[in-house]
Order: sequence, then structure tokens, then C-alpha cells
Amino acid sequence: WDRGLLAPIHAVGSPSATRSHFDAQDYMESATPDNKGTSDGWLNRYLHAREHEEASAFRAVSLTQQLPRALQGPAPALAIDQLGRFGLRAGDRGDMMQSSFEAQYAAAADLT
Repeated sequence: WDRGLLAPIHAVGSPSATRSHFDAQDYMESATPDNKGTSDGWLNRYLHAREHEEASAFRAVSLTQQLPRALQGPAPALAIDQLGRFGLRAGDRGDMMQSSFEAQYAAAADLT
């Protein structure tokens, strides 16, 4: 973490003693064990904390019909259920929008 790297660890546990699979999943995605009142997910809180004025919803995309719990909250995020059908209604600005997205993608690729 101190070096700016994240290492996901498979099959970790939770301090919550709940016997409900649904509550346990909610606690993991909100990162607030035993607190059902959390309105946003842990990943959205991270995105919100690292937000800047040029933050784009495209920096957090879920390839699902609706946003997973971890991405719900105030920071912009997208759910795209069928990538092949995704598009923007840009009218005569379509070429400009495409160039802009390609530039954002190229800049983001340099960050990895």
C-alpha cells in the first residue's frame, strides 16, 4: 500500500458474526461490517476521496446491468451491460467525442 500498489487477497474473512450471506456481502462491498446504514460502497468512497474537477464516470465502469454495491455513491461511475451496444448520443460532435475518449484512454493507460 505504501508503494502505491494494491494486492487483492482471495477468500478473506470479515469480523462480522452475521450468518446471513446477503448481509455479509453487503458489509464486504460497503466495508462497514455490522453497519447496514452505509449508503455508499467502499470503492466509490475511494474514488470520491481521489476525485478532481476533471473526474469522469469512465474511470469506474462495471460491465453489469446495474452498479454493484461497491461502486454506488456520489463519485461518478457507469454500469454498461452490453459493451457492443454502448454508445453516446453526440450528434454532429461524434468525431470530437471519440477523439476525446481516445485521448483519455491513452492517458489512463500510461498510469498503469
